[in-house]
Amino acid sequence: MSASASAVAATLPIAAQPTDPTPGAVVIFTVGTQGDARPCIGLGQSLKRAGYPVRIVTSENFAPLVREAGLEFAAISADFSDLLTNNPETVDKALNPWYLVQHTRAKFAQWAATWAQEARPACKGAALLVGTGIVTQLAKAIGEADGIPFIQAHLQPFTPSRKLSPLSFWSEREFPGAVNMALFSVMKLLAWYTLKPAVNGAIRPQLKLPLFPWYGPFFDKNPERMRVLYGYSRHILPPPDDWPAEVKVTGSWFLDQADVWQPPQALADFLAEGDKPVYFGFGSMLANNAEALTQVVLDAVRLSGRRAVLATGWGGLRCDPGRLNDQVYVIEAAPHDWLFPRMAATVQHGGAGTTVAAARAGVPSVFVPFFGDQPFWARRMHALGAAPPALDRRTVTAEQMAQAVAQALQPERVRAAAELGEKIRAENGGASAVRALTEWGLLPPPRLARDTAAPALERVA
Repeated sequence: MSASASAVAATLPIAAQPTDPTPGAVVIFTVGTQGDARPCIGLGQSLKRAGYPVRIVTSENFAPLVREAGLEFAAISADFSDLLTNNPETVDKALNPWYLVQHTRAKFAQWAATWAQEARPACKGAALLVGTGIVTQLAKAIGEADGIPFIQAHLQPFTPSRKLSPLSFWSEREFPGAVNMALFSVMKLLAWYTLKPAVNGAIRPQLKLPLFPWYGPFFDKNPERMRVLYGYSRHILPPPDDWPAEVKVTGSWFLDQADVWQPPQALADFLAEGDKPVYFGFGSMLANNAEALTQVVLDAVRLSGRRAVLATGWGGLRCDPGRLNDQVYVIEAAPHDWLFPRMAATVQHGGAGTTVAAARAGVPSVFVPFFGDQPFWARRMHALGAAPPALDRRTVTAEQMAQAVAQALQPERVRAAAELGEKIRAENGGASAVRALTEWGLLPPPRLARDTAAPALERVA
């Protein structure tokens, strides 16, 4: 995202919606961090390449990213960057699911007070609504009120299985099938407790829809309403064999920018000067101890003897961009599909998008999870041999981080990461998602069908 585009976006009012929405569009709803928005925009691009007009309903801060991807944009009130910036304790304590639920439910209800009013005009004449994350129920409600087909799409597994534990309760040891099913019920009730003030308190009353019962909407057994697209790779998490046919694991949805993004010349010069560096970055994550964590990272780089690229992101690391010394170059952000193939390894938080970007590039990773699904993906990558055990962000030392980098770069992990990358590059999650939607009869056959197999990422020497 360019600075000029961000500046323009900041001047746009929240009510600036398409005055005449394109008829027959697929409207994708997403709210959250970059890791939530980018895959949805990537899915939108796949749909557009197949001939469908696409509109993304999301927060204003992602307007430039949506428009630069060639998709229509519509705004709703939500700003996760503001939530994390002004409430860093949310990240510090968010590995506790109950704290996360308690802290976010009021904020979601506050945002949702205007969601139906803001989003409904953007759905006028739409062919399909796609709901993800916390705005899934918003998309579903508008579809119900206006008679528009709806499908849910997620980046993490939520469908109950006897052979898979829910993300919030995932453990190294296997639980009995009955315990897993019970834990999925607990997860559904926690999710409903979090969203109930937003959904039953604002969205459904404003659309004049009946309220959900005390246990919420997540125990619905209707096969068509159980349909879900999962935008992650089966090579990272194979789908359990007890999932119904209505569940499709398509592969990841990538927003690729390598062909259009131009690196600063100083960064290009740094990369050309020596061995591949190690990437250190925590994306959209923020915390109270960002300065201390930055010092741990810098000391770990020195102890490792490796060159490094540090990405400050939304503020998880605090450094001025530019060349810090002969060993370290600092950036705010760069497209992962451009940067990661030029890295020897990544040290990251373990968000779904960053995890699969490193896996796709075929490089090993070190994980420092902050919250949510991040510990789950860190454990999966360790189980696949492409990462050492995750580090505890709250207690990690420079010595531990440097040692983990050395472990990640051991030949067996480098080899496992390279083999996993080949498998993921052979997938095309966007095209698979389009195919599933047409097979389910939710969209007419693609008119252009130009979304061919994704090219392998460039392997930079």
